[in-house]
Amino acid sequence: MPYRVLHVLWDSERSGTSIARIVASLHRHIPRTDFEISACFVGRDGPLVTDFSGLGIPVRVIPWKHPSRDLAGAVRFATFLSRSRFDLIHFHWGGPKLRRIAKMIGGAKVVFHLHSSVEENRLGRPRRIPTHNSDAVIAVSKSIAASSKHPTTRVIYTGLDFSPLAPRAEDPNLCGCVARLTEVKGVFYLLQAAALLKKDFPSLRVEIAGDGPLRAELQSEADRLGLNQQVKFLGWVNPLDQLRARWAVLVQPSLEEGLPLSLLEAMADGIPVVTSRVGGIPEVVRDGATGVLVPAADVNALAAAIRTLLKNATLRHRMGNEAARTVRERFSGQRMAEEIEALYLELLGNHDKR
Repeated sequence: MPYRVLHVLWDSERSGTSIARIVASLHRHIPRTDFEISACFVGRDGPLVTDFSGLGIPVRVIPWKHPSRDLAGAVRFATFLSRSRFDLIHFHWGGPKLRRIAKMIGGAKVVFHLHSSVEENRLGRPRRIPTHNSDAVIAVSKSIAASSKHPTTRVIYTGLDFSPLAPRAEDPNLCGCVARLTEVKGVFYLLQAAALLKKDFPSLRVEIAGDGPLRAELQSEADRLGLNQQVKFLGWVNPLDQLRARWAVLVQPSLEEGLPLSLLEAMADGIPVVTSRVGGIPEVVRDGATGVLVPAADVNALAAAIRTLLKNATLRHRMGNEAARTVRERFSGQRMAEEIEALYLELLGNHDKR
């Protein structure tokens, strides 16, 4: 019998697509003769539940209002685990109390996947990452791994399942950004940079794909800067392929990052990037070769980097081609799945299949 693996996620809305795609890639690449992968959203129903079902991933929603206070939610989660009897539980979200329940119910091995090291809405405050009640920790970058004190911390870069590289109908005046609209994503700095560039590039336009609590505030800032005709807030868009096909540059002005999937996707499609030198980003982007790295929160540097790429199509295309080659060689879903499967087998080596 195959080992039974449960992935625990929280956000079943489109904002959780990046992590959901990791699970989908593991389901696609890890042999089902060895591992049977299921998923559980701890919170509420959403479109990602339907997506998983469509891929053939067994999925369950466990209503849970607040992990530290909702006793009924804890009981529902514990009951589900006791009835399902998983061999390994892979947490993409949740604290040590949640993982403790998993270890107590049936003795499953526990993997904790670190995707970020900062609190999304508490800028400048490092996220406390208690890793106890875990048998192993996966970090999406070396930068994130430095936040973990767990002795079995493995850096496994997120991977993508690529479509064949297709010709792009690039608009030389169009920049894109993919981000949840929170402070840590730095979108305010992109708007300010666009305002500086407006004189040199009167046809400049910016498309922002994403949503979040700061959307209204960012729209007001765009209006204040006179950018209401240049900047479009698109909300969550899935898939992004048609948008990316037109973008001349992807701008990722984050103040902190683990390893943004939107950055990898753009680079895999041959789009040069302008992005902050923070978190795991320098582990992917080679400054001057596959994109341009700038200091976080530096509007002038951000505008200068965008200006350089918009003015020089030859440079854009050279960087885009090298970005596609680099990401497709180093960040495949198959490679990620193989490394995670090896970790699973290492943990389950003395664990009888049920």
